[in-house]
Amino acid sequence: MTTSLPTPVLHFDLRTDPWDPDDPDGLRLALDTRLAALGPDRGPDGDDQRILVVDTPAGLMLRQRHYEQLLGSRRHRGVRLLCLLTGPLPPAVPDPAAPDFGERVLVFPSLLRQAEVGLLWAGDLMAGPPGYRGAPDDPQALALLVDLLLAPELFDQVLAALRAGGEAAAPALRVLAHDLSPQARGLAWSQALLRFAGSHQGGPTGSASRRPAEPALLGELRAGGPGGRRAGRAHRIPNGPAARAHGDCTAALRAAELALDRFGGPGGLLGGAGRSEFEQCVQQAEEALDRLRDCAERAVRADQGPGTTQTAAELTDLLDRLGLAVEPVQTSKERIGGGLRDYARALLTEGLSLRAAAEHFTQLASQVGPLPVGRLHRELTGLRRRPAAAAEPDRTPELAPAAVGLLSGALAALWSLPLALLGLLVPVLLAVASVAAGDRLRESLGGRQRAVRLGAAGLVGAVLGALVGGLARPPAAVGALGLVLGLALTTGALLRAWQRRARRWGLAVLTPVHDELTGVDELLRQLTEECWAVEERRYTADAANAVVGVLRAAALAAEREAALGDAPPAPTVPGPPPGPAPQPGDPADDWDWVGEESRVDLRVVDAPAPPRESGPEDTAAGPDPRWLLRYSSEGGPELVATLARDLADATVTALEPYWRAMTLGRTTRQSEQRTADRVGELLALARRHLQRNGVLSAPPFAQPERGERADPAGLLGLDIQQVADLAGPFADRRTVVELTGEEQHRLLSPALDRVGWLHFAPAALHPAIREVTGGAALREGSEVWTGSSRYAGLIKLVPLRPDALRAVRRREDGSGSAGGYGW
Repeated sequence: MTTSLPTPVLHFDLRTDPWDPDDPDGLRLALDTRLAALGPDRGPDGDDQRILVVDTPAGLMLRQRHYEQLLGSRRHRGVRLLCLLTGPLPPAVPDPAAPDFGERVLVFPSLLRQAEVGLLWAGDLMAGPPGYRGAPDDPQALALLVDLLLAPELFDQVLAALRAGGEAAAPALRVLAHDLSPQARGLAWSQALLRFAGSHQGGPTGSASRRPAEPALLGELRAGGPGGRRAGRAHRIPNGPAARAHGDCTAALRAAELALDRFGGPGGLLGGAGRSEFEQCVQQAEEALDRLRDCAERAVRADQGPGTTQTAAELTDLLDRLGLAVEPVQTSKERIGGGLRDYARALLTEGLSLRAAAEHFTQLASQVGPLPVGRLHRELTGLRRRPAAAAEPDRTPELAPAAVGLLSGALAALWSLPLALLGLLVPVLLAVASVAAGDRLRESLGGRQRAVRLGAAGLVGAVLGALVGGLARPPAAVGALGLVLGLALTTGALLRAWQRRARRWGLAVLTPVHDELTGVDELLRQLTEECWAVEERRYTADAANAVVGVLRAAALAAEREAALGDAPPAPTVPGPPPGPAPQPGDPADDWDWVGEESRVDLRVVDAPAPPRESGPEDTAAGPDPRWLLRYSSEGGPELVATLARDLADATVTALEPYWRAMTLGRTTRQSEQRTADRVGELLALARRHLQRNGVLSAPPFAQPERGERADPAGLLGLDIQQVADLAGPFADRRTVVELTGEEQHRLLSPALDRVGWLHFAPAALHPAIREVTGGAALREGSEVWTGSSRYAGLIKLVPLRPDALRAVRRREDGSGSAGGYGW
């Protein structure tokens, strides 16, 4: 098995003279052009550079200086060079002094005998039957073979097999090219882009409609701290002005409750005991409440009026002087930026569209942003209590005392005349007690009215009792007992009625004070919560709103990309992006610092690519070579969803520099626009990856937490058995087609033990192929799992005989030496 290395394969067609060997900058410019097309972050990273050269057998000697410059380039640690030769041997040399006079062998410069150089000679790319052969260097067949060898994994294995079997070999192929049809790919690409951009109507769209769990830090900022806004945190500093005022008011109210209990007793009815203490305690409670209210007034007016806007530190200092506690903040801008980054990643990786994710960030900004504390002033004004004198007197009818008075009068008058007159004591007692109670509560009119009602009830009872006593003539003992019971009932009823009246009157005074105390204290708690982490919450809200703009700009970029369809944009002149150059200290100076884990192709749009070898669909204009089988798909059920996930991963990668700039506080309108441009570039890279490698292989920016990609059936509707039959361990090797010309056959080695076999297929198909084949391993040859998902098949490498190769050294005049360096 092979593993993919990050260094790509650079392709040069020396038949077209890509650079002038006499120009000292020719090779450097040619390399720069190809590396720029691949993107700076997909270029060499300190490893050997892979180079695929297309040439002819005759060109090996004619272009020795090109090979010297390629192999001698100091730009890389080393060079791995694979020469793909097309066409027959050159005509026989008529000069008897030439090293290859009279010989039909493959002559090449001795500098190509290095360990990391291999020669792959395809004499007839179309591999037609004898007598019906086409052009040996057919451009469409060559484009397919080059596209196949541009896979770094396959490049390495071909080069290793060439060095193991000999310096040169002839290939035999059987290749399955499987991919989406151009129409299906363009349609799926546009649908995925529009799905990822989201609807303009708002609301969540995509494969997920729920909001994923946000980072704990953002939850704290949204809820007002750890545990939420009602987490029971102390909002008053012990022994501070607010705490003392609240404590004094609470203590005074408790003392007023005790005084009210005394006032509601017999002493309060007879002599007004406890009345003065109650009023004094109420006055103390109101004074303390006014102090507490003054603290609230000063706090809520902190940011009102012109020129009174205060910073978070000034507001916290003011609250500290007022005795209000604001919990310290245990966070930083770096943590906030990291939380926003994790939230955006969670939203996008859950399948939400860009506009749906922007809506979530809009909600976050509105919920986490601090509100001006001055808005609480109106609420504080509405908490002001009414004066006690304005309280309405209680006018509830006292039916129970009247009934007791009626019964008591009747019991007290159960005498014979003249003793029945003793029953008049009950109405007199009721009337006098009612008048006294009214005087104690300063309700003289109400007391007289109540005295009349209760006295009348007692008088009616006495008259009825006297009538009964006159008719029944009970013994004196019965009359005396009735009198005692009547007076006792009257006294008890009066005391209970007085207690209720006194408490009702006292609560009418205490309740407004208590309610205002509770309301002001709750308002102070709310105020301290609003003042918690003001700067951090304001920063979070501003940053979230900035992310909204970035996400919406990214959605527009996705829609523009969808409008392009599957066609690549027109190439532009290489160079820096348009716009003013960043000045020192500008955030754009730091825009290119991206973590190694997020480095991907960023200049895929702006750099002109060299002529790209066609993929499978590009060869439809002519007949396919015999060694090619083509499978064109219309896509599977998971195609659009998978592409949308790839777009989400591209956006997550494009946002990485923005998050870093945010943590440093260096985000500006320019950085937001650069982020939107970067998203567009990454989307273009996703399109290029889809065109170049197909949909089965994950793009270079795929997030590792994505897990396994959808299977070929879900993406292409591809039958994995067909791939396994062609490239698996049980593939029929007799189906390979030799790419050799008639003359080339005589130069091949007959030794079967030197023949190399490569079974190759996309790495994305590896689990499926192993499942279909039962995990069987190859008996002979090598398996190659490529990052590209276009091709699967077999490669047979037949080495040339040792006597069919001749290496020669170049003289100063450019010709081969007579002695040469033969084998």
